[in-house]
Amino acid sequence: MESKASQTHGRREASIRYLDVNSLETCEISAREAKHLRVARLDTSLFFAKVLYEIQFPPELKGRTRYLKGPRVFEQHVFPDFLVTIQKMLHYKSRDLEIGPQLILAVRVDDSETSSFADPKDRLSSVEHLWCKFGSDHHLWEVLHFWSYDIYDPEERCDHHCVMACDEFWALAYPEEADCSRPTNNARIRAFVKHMLGAELDWNEFQWQYYDKAVALRTRFSFRFWRLFSLMEAQPDVAKAMAAGAREALAARPHYACRTILREALGGNRPRLRFLDGFYPHPGWFVHGLRPCKPRFQWAGKPPEFPRKPRGDSVMDGIHVYDNVELENKTIGKRLEAERNLSSLKSNNEKLTVLGPERKEVLS
Repeated sequence: MESKASQTHGRREASIRYLDVNSLETCEISAREAKHLRVARLDTSLFFAKVLYEIQFPPELKGRTRYLKGPRVFEQHVFPDFLVTIQKMLHYKSRDLEIGPQLILAVRVDDSETSSFADPKDRLSSVEHLWCKFGSDHHLWEVLHFWSYDIYDPEERCDHHCVMACDEFWALAYPEEADCSRPTNNARIRAFVKHMLGAELDWNEFQWQYYDKAVALRTRFSFRFWRLFSLMEAQPDVAKAMAAGAREALAARPHYACRTILREALGGNRPRLRFLDGFYPHPGWFVHGLRPCKPRFQWAGKPPEFPRKPRGDSVMDGIHVYDNVELENKTIGKRLEAERNLSSLKSNNEKLTVLGPERKEVLS
């Protein structure tokens, strides 16, 4: 049987080092200028050097350059082909409205012209590889559940691993950080969804661009965050915040080749739905679980009756995953225009129905 090493056709395995790219020395010139001026690598002393790296992902940081300093011995390990920064969800305790990119990938400038790499050990094409770095899809669920439900009960002691308990959160919160109103928490949800779903797209596009295509195709089952996200339903304002974050993640990456794989992954995604727990002040919306929530305000009159079965708005409303064929043929604009016309027609029909038949005759 032919070995994996012989199947790589001379391609070598890339070296990757995980560290905080933001902490590296900033370079004021671009990668192309550094190559032209021959400063992509500088020997600072007899035993030390610094090598230039260019950030490729995420899109908002693309093109920025950083110097990595280190000893000249064991250079392949000290100055690898790629530098990777991953913010684990297991340590997510942010109160900020903008948490920043959760994944940063930088490529070594003086080796950036290397042809596609091989993955003989199946490290990058393995789903578990991404999960052990970011956290599982269950941790994604826990963070969203915390900001959409748990945070509104300061006395609740949740046992989630990636967020702190509610009572601990409120005890440590400074006055300027203690804004946990519904709109503010929805802004946190929107930013979190934007960066986490965007990070998963960046990771798959990174494999598509720098590795053998067979490696990228084996990752079609690795869109675990997106697959779980597409099954969620939530209360109206939470669902809108989550959908807005997903749309922003896709809008920043319009020409990613991996979106074709994402489309296939979501196409066969038909298990049971997942409902994010609801909370007041949304009357008529399902509150998940046997434990009744404790509202922090008084109803003006009789409280609403909750439905027997869960109900919620889909977080995928208005989200379309397009492949490159549609992008190249410029069919997105036509489809969106048709959808807008259809929604406008439905809206007008609903208004006429409310006005009644007599008012319809006057309008006509």
